[in-house]
Amino acid sequence: MRSVKPVQTRRQSTDTFIQPALKYSTHVFVRRDALRRPLDATYEGPYKVLKRETKYYTIDKNGHEENVSIDRLKAAYLEGKPFDVQLATTPPKLDMSKVAMPQATTNEQVEIQKSSITPRATRSGRNVRFPEHLNEYYVY
Repeated sequence: MRSVKPVQTRRQSTDTFIQPALKYSTHVFVRRDALRRPLDATYEGPYKVLKRETKYYTIDKNGHEENVSIDRLKAAYLEGKPFDVQLATTPPKLDMSKVAMPQATTNEQVEIQKSSITPRATRSGRNVRFPEHLNEYYVY
C-alpha cells in the first residue's frame, strides 16, 4: 500500500480563442455572459474601441467608457462608409390611362359561381365540407 501513489490531477485549461483581427478592428462586439432568454443575441454592439491594453480594451458603450476583457470581445467587420441615397421629393405621377380598373360583377355571375361549386373529396374518397365563410375562396 505504501508504494501506491495518488493519480496526478488533470490540468484545467482556461484558454480562450482570441481573434487575430481583434488587434486591428475599430469596432468590437461584446459577449453577454449573463443568463439569456431564448432567441436573445449572444453579442451586443458593435462598439467603438477607444484604447487597447494587453488584457482589456476600453470601448465607448452608449456614451461612457467601459473596460472589457478581451476574452469577451469579437471583432466587428463593418462595411465602408455608406453612400448617400437621394430620395425623391415628390412622388411619381401615375398614368391613369394604363391602370386596369376592376369590373363590377353582377349578382347572376356570383350565383352561378356559387352553384357550380362541387363538394370536395380527398384522395381516399372522403367528402369534405368547408365552412360557409370559406366558400368565397377558390383552390386551384
